[in-house]
Amino acid sequence: MEDNSHNDLFKKSLDELKADDLAPARKKEKRTASSVLSLIFWILISGALLALAVWASAKVVINLLDFSDSQKDYEEISKEFSPIAKKTNKPRALSVGREIYAIADYSSLIEGKVDYPTEDPIVTTPSDLPPTEPTVPTEPTVPTEPTGTTEPTGTTEPTGTTVDPATETPTETPTPTPPAKLTRDYQSDDPLLSHEQFLLGSDSLKQMRESYQNDDICGWINIPLPAEKGKELDYPIVRGPDNDYYLDHGPKKNRTAYGSIFLDFRNSRDLLHNQVTIIYGHNVRNDSTMFNRLLDYKFEKNFYNKTYRYVYIYTDTAVLKYEVFSVYESNGTEKLINTLRYPSGSAFLSAVNEIKENSLYQRDGIEFYQNDRILLLYTCANSTLDSQKWLVFGVLVGIGT
Repeated sequence: MEDNSHNDLFKKSLDELKADDLAPARKKEKRTASSVLSLIFWILISGALLALAVWASAKVVINLLDFSDSQKDYEEISKEFSPIAKKTNKPRALSVGREIYAIADYSSLIEGKVDYPTEDPIVTTPSDLPPTEPTVPTEPTVPTEPTGTTEPTGTTEPTGTTVDPATETPTETPTPTPPAKLTRDYQSDDPLLSHEQFLLGSDSLKQMRESYQNDDICGWINIPLPAEKGKELDYPIVRGPDNDYYLDHGPKKNRTAYGSIFLDFRNSRDLLHNQVTIIYGHNVRNDSTMFNRLLDYKFEKNFYNKTYRYVYIYTDTAVLKYEVFSVYESNGTEKLINTLRYPSGSAFLSAVNEIKENSLYQRDGIEFYQNDRILLLYTCANSTLDSQKWLVFGVLVGIGT
């Protein structure tokens, strides 16, 4: 009979066997300073990435809400204050300046007078012929407010008689003839330049300033673009203490992703006093608002379409009508689009001609004077380069007061 006591002891020893009985215990390695720093670094990076993801998600949600609120804001503003929404459809004769000339003193037109230019116009179409010598009247005449639509005929009319002391015969004294009217597409019966329409715009601006407690509100811009292609460009204009504040503030001075359509702070609120007026606005692509519709001019058929041809701006003193003559993309650094006043008439005309030559399309037959008033509408281009800007230029062709 076998002795099982040894087997039992062996089995019991197996149950009590430990790892250390088979191999020596591994010593715990101490972490070095570099490994601890590396671990902390990766923990921080992971935390930062997580925080960034949370922040980005929150930002997207906030922006969506902001865009929605901004859109409602501008719809409310347009519905309540747009002079275009209140416009009269019946053409009315203008209260001032039935025929628009190149004007040397724009304030005289507001007072119901026209000061004729003292030089011939500079035509932008190429010509090998030298310019003709200007005919300058000895004393410029200031006509009273026009009462009809008769155009200057180019002939002189007698205004009185004098007696020649040598022959004692009466002689007629002619009146100097003003230069010919600018060859621009100007409609004297444009309802948007009527006195009634001016009053609508002027009253709207006053009401907006009072309603929003914001004296920076200085105008209203409208381009009557085709509604079927998106929203009509119809917004208030503000001018701030700099060109930064209204990038993210609305006319109510509330923070908004849309910002505002705003006048360069160096420009006068009375646009007639500006040689070059610059107006900025965001290109809000997701809903074709603010200055996004300016990108419509990238298409040739739109540039030459009469619906796109004019920009109307309402101020406290007048309704101004600009004719678009040039559009192009730029990096925004050229001197000719960063200068508000030129040192001489020739420098100004050189810049205007350079603008026209850079245009994506050419509108021929527009004449320019040294005392013209130029408008620049400035926004971001739909480009992969953030620095690219889209520029739309116009020249003043009509005034209603």
